[in-house]
Amino acid sequence: CSCEGRRVNCWKKGLHSVPDGIPANT
Repeated sequence: CSCEGRRVNCWKKGLHSVPDGIPANT
């Protein structure tokens, strides 16, 4: 996941997510 300080948003969705909660493939 690529989350800037918001890893919670990452593992909650179970996919690569940005701080905004938008799925990213980067």
